[in-house]
Amino acid sequence: MGTNYKHWPMAEVELEDIRLVLDNAGKRPLTVQQLLDLEQIKATQYKYCYCVDHGVDLTDFEDVFCDDLISMTFGNATDNSPQKRKEATRGITKIAGGVSHQTHNPIVYFVDDDTAILLSSLNDRISFKNGGKFEGWGWYCNTFVRCPGGQWRIKKLIDSWMSTEGFIPGCEKMFGVEPGDET
Repeated sequence: MGTNYKHWPMAEVELEDIRLVLDNAGKRPLTVQQLLDLEQIKATQYKYCYCVDHGVDLTDFEDVFCDDLISMTFGNATDNSPQKRKEATRGITKIAGGVSHQTHNPIVYFVDDDTAILLSSLNDRISFKNGGKFEGWGWYCNTFVRCPGGQWRIKKLIDSWMSTEGFIPGCEKMFGVEPGDET
């Protein structure tokens, strides 16, 4: 099946946002507006997962991400504008037989009226057409901003795995290995 990657180290930049959420979420009552915003933020997160999983019409990515999106995996920033995210997703869906992202147990901290950070558990599975499989367990720690018109979008996307099983072809750099060294 490939290498079991256990206990991936967390990068300090990832820990900063996680600490901010865990140290502050739930310490003050939410306003009525924040309760309404909370549902929009969660809907945007779930829409992101749906777009990745189904990958057929990715025009919805433009409703999910800010144009100046910052995307990080294992503390490494990547060039992941909404267009780059579409291209990467299309690449995975071409070799995948099935993709499933589950994000759950969300904790949201409102930094201010127009900025919020969502921390949620992540489980993703990919079955490849060649019979290979990938499964990862970790978290998302995404920063959302309210855009003109009131829509919440992801400004910073941090996805990290605590452990993985299997490998995603073409994503060697993300995992810090050279192509061919993943098994």
